[in-house]
Amino acid sequence: EDCYNLENVVLPDGCEEIDDEAFFCCVSLKTIEIPPSVIYFGENIFPLDILMVVKQGSEAEKYAKKTI
Repeated sequence: EDCYNLENVVLPDGCEEIDDEAFFCCVSLKTIEIPPSVIYFGENIFPLDILMVVKQGSEAEKYAKKTI
């Protein structure tokens, strides 16, 4: 609820997980940059109509392909 106007997120290197519904209420979110260190992705992390910026070959890329 505190992230209603949040449009862009860059997760820091070293971040290893994104918990369930972490950004789900961020209805203005347009892009999220996910570092290769993230290996766990919860359920319903964010709205489906966002751009995910990921590194090729990372777990984030696999997650992004599953959510298309």
